[in-house]
Amino acid sequence: MPRPTTKSRQELRSRFVRNAIPTEMDFADLINAGLNQADDGLLKLPDQPLGLVRQKADQPVLRFFADPAAEAAAWQVQMGAGDKPDFRLAGPDGRLALVLDGATGQLGIGTASGSAGGKVTVQGPFPSPRDPDSGLTNGGLVALKGLSPQLDFIDTEHGDWAIHVNEGRLYFIRQPWEHEDLVLDGNGKVGIGTKSPDGKLNILELTGTPASAMAGTLMLDHFNAGGASSIVFRSRVNYSSDFGFIEFRDKNPDLTGEDPLVKFESALMTIGIQNDAQDHIALMPSGNVGIGTTTPRFKLDVNGSTRLGGFTTEEKDEWPLLVWCREPDKGWDEGLIKHGKQRGFFGRSGYGVHLDPTRSFGLFSTGWNTLFEVEGGTGNASLKGGLTIGGQITCAHPRVQAVASDSIRIATDAWTDMPGMVVDLLVDGPVLILFKTGGVQASPGRNVRGRFRLLIDGAQKAFTLQEFHNEGWELRDVSLFWLDTMGPKTHNFRIQWRAELGTLGACWFNDTRSLIVIRL
Repeated sequence: MPRPTTKSRQELRSRFVRNAIPTEMDFADLINAGLNQADDGLLKLPDQPLGLVRQKADQPVLRFFADPAAEAAAWQVQMGAGDKPDFRLAGPDGRLALVLDGATGQLGIGTASGSAGGKVTVQGPFPSPRDPDSGLTNGGLVALKGLSPQLDFIDTEHGDWAIHVNEGRLYFIRQPWEHEDLVLDGNGKVGIGTKSPDGKLNILELTGTPASAMAGTLMLDHFNAGGASSIVFRSRVNYSSDFGFIEFRDKNPDLTGEDPLVKFESALMTIGIQNDAQDHIALMPSGNVGIGTTTPRFKLDVNGSTRLGGFTTEEKDEWPLLVWCREPDKGWDEGLIKHGKQRGFFGRSGYGVHLDPTRSFGLFSTGWNTLFEVEGGTGNASLKGGLTIGGQITCAHPRVQAVASDSIRIATDAWTDMPGMVVDLLVDGPVLILFKTGGVQASPGRNVRGRFRLLIDGAQKAFTLQEFHNEGWELRDVSLFWLDTMGPKTHNFRIQWRAELGTLGACWFNDTRSLIVIRL
């Protein structure tokens, strides 16, 4: 195929002037200088505009060159195959920049397959070339440029919609112009129902939405039975260990079905901080509230220390009707039940209890007057005023008792433990020791001297000397007693005896002996 001439019209015109003799080459250049319908793919029918015909299926219909001497086209127009071929615009490297599907009318930008998912499909790299007027760091595939750009969705089956930028905000708008449904304020805040959100997420309703199973201002759902919906509050610094949450479960995982007070409960609402499960607040459908427990059995069920109301040491300050206050740094608990709001001559009107660092317990009345007190260390009690007893008083102090009735004898003048008369008792405070043995008698025909003593932790506390002169016919009882105050530990109590000048016996004729230690 002959190449097009490179001669200009002025050059060709100079070969065909008067008295000039054109050559064969001049006539070839003249012919090649013009476009030919058969050779060059031109189509011109009468009364019709000029057309272009693709000569080969693998060639473009039209090419654009930046330089006449260039070998490659800067842009080219292509046509696809078929009776409704695609219209294609390709760049210098042959990559398709735009494809218009002739059958569906779908438009593809940056993709060779037209639009697979909608009327327009845009495909390209990220980041794309950035517009010089853009304030964004990276460019996008589509840019709407203007003072108040807007993207409309028109003639849909569900009304008309738009995305609009104005006043430094991004609006999502529904017809006719409801522009505050969802707003991004340009400062990282989101408004629902307001274009001026005060927080990261601000939801505004005109009349509000009462809670029901099918309605609410904010709805969090889950499908699986026994699942949970939750809101989590966390710090980006230490969120792996510390975060707060509000969680709803439609099944309480801690219920066993054995407790009759909670076995019919199902759902569970929990408010808590993850790193301390003992501080969680649990709400049950029955109205029971638990603190430190997820299975509250009462209207308020607290697993741990509790402080109700306020506390003040100022006499002039008013207290609530019920107060219980613990101050661990001071080591005391204080409680008050008031029967009125008046403060008379004696100060606050009411009654209360008090526990101090020694674990002493007290009951007090108006003006902090102690009515009854129990010492934590000793258990001693003191009462202000008279005491009326309408029943029987039983002593609950621990005691220990050793009793024996077998006949025993001793013939040595060395101190010896009396058989069966040794006991141990934990004592912290006053103690009373009582000893008695009956049927003590010297050997017949002899006069005998007997000695008896009480030892506490190896130390002698009580002693008695007995002499028998009637040569065995004298029979008597021997007793010892001792009252003492001892420190907190287990003490040893024992009775020892010895005989001089003969033999001494005890518990003759079915008499008994006993050692009793009583903690007072």
